[in-house]
Amino acid sequence: MRQFHLIPVFLTLLFAVFITSCEKTASVPAPVTGKPTVFVPVAPYAFLAESIGGDIFDVQTLASEGSDPHTFTPTPKDVVNLSASQLYFTAELPFERALLEKLEESKYAPRVVNLLEGLETVDGSCDHPSHDHSHDHGDHSHDHAHEDDHSHDHDDHDHAHEDDHSHDHDDHDHAHEDDHSGHDHSGLDPHVWLSPAHLIEQAGIVSSALRELADSDEAKEKIDERTLQLIFEITSTDKELVTALGPFRGETFYVYHGAFGYFANAYGLIQKPVEINGRSPEPKALVSLIEQAKKDEVSVIFVQPQFDTSSAEALAEAIGGKVLPIDPLAKDVLKNLINIAEVITGK
Repeated sequence: MRQFHLIPVFLTLLFAVFITSCEKTASVPAPVTGKPTVFVPVAPYAFLAESIGGDIFDVQTLASEGSDPHTFTPTPKDVVNLSASQLYFTAELPFERALLEKLEESKYAPRVVNLLEGLETVDGSCDHPSHDHSHDHGDHSHDHAHEDDHSHDHDDHDHAHEDDHSHDHDDHDHAHEDDHSGHDHSGLDPHVWLSPAHLIEQAGIVSSALRELADSDEAKEKIDERTLQLIFEITSTDKELVTALGPFRGETFYVYHGAFGYFANAYGLIQKPVEINGRSPEPKALVSLIEQAKKDEVSVIFVQPQFDTSSAEALAEAIGGKVLPIDPLAKDVLKNLINIAEVITGK
């Protein structure tokens, strides 16, 4: 049954955490003063790092909550602070490309860990309809296959990850950069955290990297405990959403910016973006959207606070509907997943 779809991933990560907690790996020393500094690109990943790292690390976010990652540009101060940090989790967002190049040129740079490594990402940009809409997987067969694949992928990633870090910091950086350049994620939907299955995998990646940065066995034990607690909370949230969204399977929801493909895929929904290729629709395209929305009996157009809402408001007015806000970039991911479901279901 669908409500148990995250259990294989949970058990895999439970085993991984147990194994790593028994290992005696060399830890990276913390700065002379203060906590080790960890950077993330956007607020949802700060939620992951803080949930797992707690008060052990100083977690900093480049594009803070409320910023638009599509237009965000790191300042020179951001680059300096990032260069002085110990760890950077990249999600290959557009604004990170130039940043990663600068880090490669810098004499001092943090260890870079890719949060997309081993994950099955949605093809195409977040401006396009969800992956399920163009590839019919039937009754969540996509989710089952996806999760089974990742229960193995994560183990493989961990082993490769641990092997890589038996080398020195410079070797790791070069290996990472080669690996990073060999994977082209330039056209993907970056809102990976809106899939509970993906979020669990990313929790494993974050946990493994933070353990290596921790400076004591006590800190590592805390990381292990918090990782398991977070995985439990994600799994519980997913079960709640399966129940809440079950009656809406196959239904279409309209959003201005197509950022909810992973969420739609996870719960059998269809996302229809108003925006076309990153731009507001031309009058002819808007007319077509209005006709389709009426056929789909849509009464609500969802908008994100980072975007101009005029096109969405025009569409809503034409169909006699309304505009409601939902934010894929809210920091508290689990609370936001529930909020998104409640807004979509009209609760």
